[in-house]
Amino acid sequence: MENCESTIHLILNGPHTQPYFLMQQAGFLEKIGKENVMENLNNAILRSRELLKRDLDLPTLIVPS
Repeated sequence: MENCESTIHLILNGPHTQPYFLMQQAGFLEKIGKENVMENLNNAILRSRELLKRDLDLPTLIVPS
């Protein structure tokens, strides 16, 4: 698969306090983007849908309540 580009995103879901501070001190959160650190699974899923929509140029997904 020559000339094939791929985009990889990392979304963290609810990291515990001590690892969170360690990642922050190490600059890891700046690399992945603080917008990709979620406090719960629902928000992580919503973020993943946003990224997929952006990367694949898809129409907005409607999430049932």
